[in-house]
Amino acid sequence: MKRKTEIRKAILIAVMLLLALTAFGCSKNDPPAEKGNGEEGTQTPGNKQVSLTMFQQGINLDNIAGIKNDPVKNFVDNKFNLNLELLTGDMEKIKLLLSTDQSPDIVSLPFWWTGASQLYKDGAKEGMFVDIGDIVAKNPGKYPVLAKLIKDKDFKYFNQQYTGDPNKTYGVWIGSNAINVNGSPLFNMRILNELHLALPTTVDEFIQVLREIKQGKPNMIPFGYLNYKGTNFPLELDQIFFNTNGTTASGMSLNEQGKWVDNAINPENKKIWKLLQDLYKEGLFDKEAFSKDNYYHGTNDFAQQKTAVITTALPNSNDGMYKWMFTEFAKANPGATSKDVQLLPHPLTGPGGQEVVEASAFNINDVIFIPKSSKDPERALAFVEWALSSEGQASKYYGIEGVHHTKDAAGNRQLIDPSEWKKVTDVWNMNGEHGLMYGLTYSADNGMFDYEKYGWMEAHKNAVRNIIPERAGITEESTYAKGIIATWQKEVYKELPFYYNTPSLSDESKKIETKLKDIRDKYFVKFFVGELDVNGNWDKFVQEYTNAGLDKYIADYTKVTQEAKQAYEAIK
Repeated sequence: MKRKTEIRKAILIAVMLLLALTAFGCSKNDPPAEKGNGEEGTQTPGNKQVSLTMFQQGINLDNIAGIKNDPVKNFVDNKFNLNLELLTGDMEKIKLLLSTDQSPDIVSLPFWWTGASQLYKDGAKEGMFVDIGDIVAKNPGKYPVLAKLIKDKDFKYFNQQYTGDPNKTYGVWIGSNAINVNGSPLFNMRILNELHLALPTTVDEFIQVLREIKQGKPNMIPFGYLNYKGTNFPLELDQIFFNTNGTTASGMSLNEQGKWVDNAINPENKKIWKLLQDLYKEGLFDKEAFSKDNYYHGTNDFAQQKTAVITTALPNSNDGMYKWMFTEFAKANPGATSKDVQLLPHPLTGPGGQEVVEASAFNINDVIFIPKSSKDPERALAFVEWALSSEGQASKYYGIEGVHHTKDAAGNRQLIDPSEWKKVTDVWNMNGEHGLMYGLTYSADNGMFDYEKYGWMEAHKNAVRNIIPERAGITEESTYAKGIIATWQKEVYKELPFYYNTPSLSDESKKIETKLKDIRDKYFVKFFVGELDVNGNWDKFVQEYTNAGLDKYIADYTKVTQEAKQAYEAIK
């Protein structure tokens, strides 16, 4: 009996020792306990590495080995215990992926793609996407940036527009706030100086400059104009010639009675179309403009000094377009400076006023969502949360703090070795901007968005931009263009409420809209080149335009814009 008791004691001691050794082994070899949202080493027992696929546009994935060893991607993988697999493509590809068992775990969808807004609406309606708001509400401390954005009134408005419920959050909206001003021709000052001509300040002076060029340089095209082969006309000619005479031929606007009207059929436009027809007959305009490719007249004709003056979406919202045109000119004309390629310092004026740009600066560029088929929605959302944080946004241009850059007490960041950072971004075929973060939080503004400091829309308005050009040093051309842009934004731009950009017309109105555009294109081009007499065919144009369903279109446009305004005002 005594021996059996001793055996039981020995077995008990052995079991206790085994348990102690097991516990000791686990403490040494198991992953550390979770530290909190997003910190390295967040694995816990059961929190195993997971492979997530992410679809995003605009990135180059050709350098397979380089991307596999990319330090920012590896940082993200380690931080969230992921194996992030990247996909890219177009609208057809993402539609195919979402409709099959190949659906990505995270999608960054460019909202400017044709059909993107409808794809998102349908997906939200059919319950294809994870309710991000529900996950965040259960643990707001884990997702502080998202928790803040979801409560933002402007953010909630887009939820309302694209899901029907301001309090349902299936996507994270990425926007841009670009004050885009057009209407300044680009002048070859070498030609103007040779002919002793000054930059015009009025529309009459502008016409006289073109006439002087025609007379002094008979083999040169005085004026070339961007028009997309007649499918988007009159574009900047509307500002230069119609606005300065107190009218407009483009778009919808509110009249003095507060009613929406289509400006195309304004009878005041007849005299301006007749003026343009006469100037065309004079030979002041490029007679091959409707058959040339987009921007051809800038990168070829203007650069080669075949055309003296062009329009090409300038001054624009940033200096990129001007620098492109200048670079092409300088290639063909060595030694050229910004003094040789000039914009108007101020908008043209005329008997009816000055050039005007009425628009909303804010637009949605991208939406990030997580399909319900995602293998680990919370892990995916933790990565998105980090991407929206100041640290994640900084990784676009600076990489990882302590590895690629330092940050001082004031929050200013500086690359440790710019040449090494360039090698990192070269892998993505990008100059100084990281492809992973570029594609995920794409915006036409680019830049870094400080969602932690600002409200959602204010973060886009206060985006830190021009980081890459500033690293290379500000050029004379850039300084010149930015100065012109700032002046035009101040003198020309009239802000419209951003919600005017979001209403969705009925399917019937969309079809009517297409018909109206086709009729405009047909008549406007024929008016311009003289194939149709303006006064003799104006009533026919108006009748055909009206019969295409104009009244129904205006009624629907009025309805959806009023509803958009009311929806925004109703959100608390």
